[in-house]
Amino acid sequence: MGRARQAVNRRASALQLFAVLATTACARTQARVSVAYHGSLSPASLAVTIEDGKRTIILGGRDLEDGRPHTFSTGQRGTLRIGFRFADTIGVVSAGEIAMPLTKDNAYDVLILVDSLDTCRDRQCFGWQRTQTFPLATRLRRSIKDSVRVLWTSNSISNPVTYSPAASK
Repeated sequence: MGRARQAVNRRASALQLFAVLATTACARTQARVSVAYHGSLSPASLAVTIEDGKRTIILGGRDLEDGRPHTFSTGQRGTLRIGFRFADTIGVVSAGEIAMPLTKDNAYDVLILVDSLDTCRDRQCFGWQRTQTFPLATRLRRSIKDSVRVLWTSNSISNPVTYSPAASK
């Protein structure tokens, strides 16, 4: 009985090691994107398109109502394109697209934000690698500086860098 238990324990240990190695190898061969929206415009007016060269995902306003990121696997080569379009009963009020190169073992985070430049600088832009601003219809601006801003960053899945605002002071 003792030898049988040892054999079972060895097999279990081998399986655990295999699972750890497989998970690590898998992380190096995957890529994913997370998209979230925050802002003063109704999420019902927003459509987001995610394209990785192999498939297209379209998120409607209901998908983005909760403000949480929505995550999808992506290809590992080519170009990742994230497009957005805000529209109301009168027409399109803002639209744009960003593009970034896809690589394996990478997680891409995208935030679509309706706000003003000074607010972004003070509050929400820490840790983002890139930002692009798109015009917003004048009739929907709360202030003259309001626009649609898309912020994005990428990070390794298997060996992520963590950001700490306290460390940057």
